[in-house]
Amino acid sequence: MAAGAADGPGRSALTLAEQRQVAEALRLGTPKPVRIPFGVSYVPDGYKLVEVTTNSAQFVPTADAVARLGKPDPLPDVRSLAAIRLSVGRASADHGTPRDGVLCPELPLKGGDVGRMGYCYAFLGDTYVEEARSRSAVDTVELGRMIKSGRFVPLSDPGNWIPVGAAFPASALVGGE
Repeated sequence: MAAGAADGPGRSALTLAEQRQVAEALRLGTPKPVRIPFGVSYVPDGYKLVEVTTNSAQFVPTADAVARLGKPDPLPDVRSLAAIRLSVGRASADHGTPRDGVLCPELPLKGGDVGRMGYCYAFLGDTYVEEARSRSAVDTVELGRMIKSGRFVPLSDPGNWIPVGAAFPASALVGGE
């Protein structure tokens, strides 16, 4: 059990007696899979899932995944420059009029970096878009394949969301499950 630091490393906001009381009261429920409203059946070879939220997933090269997940407390804001970020969100005016197919416009890198960001998206009905982006050598053909392989369950239907273990190919999961 971890307790928040009150006034520095190694110090707890809770007394030992309070920590014991919390630990003794803790009851585990029935395990349930984490579910998300989207998934893809294709991820480029050599990429592993390292982070997932209800609206995004991050994939990094296997070596980066092993290094990141091998740490006792990996920082979620540590980003691999070779990462692929897959996300689902509301369409904006920047996406234009809803239409069929995968679109891969050229986007310059931000922050003064030289080059182009790999970026593709597709509309999910009239309201949402699924996007894939990468600052690495992952080309738009690969990103487009990810988008084309996507599936989406409406946010208003959480009972039918997809278990994370089934939302992505086994080859992209660390440990294959």
